[in-house]
Amino acid sequence: MLHKTKGIVLHTIKYGDSAIIAHIYTRDFGRQSYMVNGVRGKNTKFPVSSFQPLSFLDLQVDHKENRELQRIRDLKIFHPFFHIHSDIVKNTIALFLGEILYRCLREVEKNTLLFDYVESSIMLLDVCHTGCVNFHLVFLLQFTRFLGIYPENNTELANYQPKNVEMKMQQLLTFTLKDLDKLNLDNKSRNLLVSSIIDYYHYHLEGMGKISSLEVLHEVFS
Repeated sequence: MLHKTKGIVLHTIKYGDSAIIAHIYTRDFGRQSYMVNGVRGKNTKFPVSSFQPLSFLDLQVDHKENRELQRIRDLKIFHPFFHIHSDIVKNTIALFLGEILYRCLREVEKNTLLFDYVESSIMLLDVCHTGCVNFHLVFLLQFTRFLGIYPENNTELANYQPKNVEMKMQQLLTFTLKDLDKLNLDNKSRNLLVSSIIDYYHYHLEGMGKISSLEVLHEVFS
């Protein structure tokens, strides 16, 4: 049966010479995996460029419950990015958050509040002018609310952070994505904070695995 839904690309895996498996977080079906054939070539219906991490797609899908690989019948990008792909800082943050979402969003149930949070947040990252270097820190802490592991106070995070960033972490817990320009951090503190938050994630989320893009993020903010 055909359905229309929005989707956010999390990750793709090459399959054969001209196909990919695209892991997409959808608004109506949660996380789904799609087999997409013929993504390379001049006349392809679904170019591989449409499946960059965090791309926003309007999808028409042939959805069947309990099928491991779903099928896409049609798609279009419903919100092209203006800055994420051309700005090194925003692009690195987007790749990092894409990997986090890929590893954390596992449910196949519908969760419109979560989808809308991710969608609106990434849209904000694309257009923000000041404070976007702190975006990932605030996003990660706010995202824990949806994962059921939100730290109610800094005491819960104390075991995952160096002593010299305790006050900064406490401040982070009071911030939203609209307060990014008010957060004064140097790159060293920023890297310590994100590592601490990832350690907190690893402790609470079994099987999360290594975040490969964290090292690249550290290099950009070194």
